[in-house]
Order: sequence, then C-alpha cells, then structure tokens
Amino acid sequence: MPTEPSGDLEALAVSVSAQMTGYLLALAEVARGDEPEIALSHLMLETSQLGLAGGRLAALSDVHLDDQFEADAGDDPDLDTVRDGLRRLLGELDVYVDVVDPMAPERGTAVFRVSDELTSVAADLMHGMAHFSQGRTTEALWWWQYSYLSSWGRRCCRLNAPCPRSWRTPVSTPTAPPRARLDWADQSGRRRRRGW
Repeated sequence: MPTEPSGDLEALAVSVSAQMTGYLLALAEVARGDEPEIALSHLMLETSQLGLAGGRLAALSDVHLDDQFEADAGDDPDLDTVRDGLRRLLGELDVYVDVVDPMAPERGTAVFRVSDELTSVAADLMHGMAHFSQGRTTEALWWWQYSYLSSWGRRCCRLNAPCPRSWRTPVSTPTAPPRARLDWADQSGRRRRRGW
C-alpha cells in the first residue's frame, strides 16, 4: 500500500484536485457550445490555471509509492462527446502547427488539434482523480506529477505559448461562432480587438 501522505501533501492534493475539477467542468461546458462568444477566453483561462497547478506538482520531491504496481483506477474516460463538441465549436481554429520539440528544432513541426490536446489533458487528470476519489491520495499525487512532467504539462504550455497561432489570427469560417472575438497582435506588437 502507498505511504500515507503528510498533512501538507493532503492539503495540496485537495487544492490541486479542485483546480482540476474546475478545468474538467469548464471543458464540458465549453464543448456544449452554449456560449461560443466566451469559449476561447474560457479555455485559455482554465489551461493557464491548470498550468499553475502543474507547477506546484512539479516542485514536489517527496511523493513515494511503496508498491511498484498501480492500483486499478477503473475504465478510461470516454471523452469523444467533449472532443467532438470542441471540434464543432472551434472549426478551423482547432488545427494549428507547432514545433515537435522546442529543445530539438531540427525535428521540425507537426499539426496538432486543440480539441485533441484539451481532451488528452482531461484524460490524464481524470485518471488521477479516480485514485483521489477512492482515497488513494499518494497515488493520485504521484500520477498527476508523473503525467504533468511527461504529458499534460507540455500540452498546456503548447496551448498557452501564448496560445495556438490560429487562436490569434482572424479567421473567417462558417462553422466558427459568429460573435467570438479574439485578441491578436500586429507586427508592431500592439494588441487589437478583432471580430470574425
């Protein structure tokens, strides 16, 4: 069995789980498409907040498991409905190009989907939440830290760098929400408001 967490780690787990729950609820809400005019700002805010939680997890050095085998966290979450909703909402803004590895630019670029990135992050969080909800706090912290360093931390950074290029470029598409507004910077660096 995993070692019982200290009071500080227990408090951290509660705080981090609250932030993760906020992200998951916001993602589901945005994917429903009820308020397209605030969808992008909502997504950017939640991924930024999640990045802060990830930074707290990355700083941990005292999460140790006694068992080398992970306890069963249950079935993987089904996020297809959320992913499909995000794709419909974002339209052409869903696709963007970024470097594969900033530390090795010679590897070139690749095409990514915002909807895939957001739901992949959600899947990692929900895996840890399953442990946390079943009272395995140390297991949850270990998983959140591991998956942050190996997966969802990189995805959050990519989505907020400062955000995918397509989010900052005026795009005209019939599938995009008509009232959405984007902040974007021109070549002089000044920020403008632009509707699309």
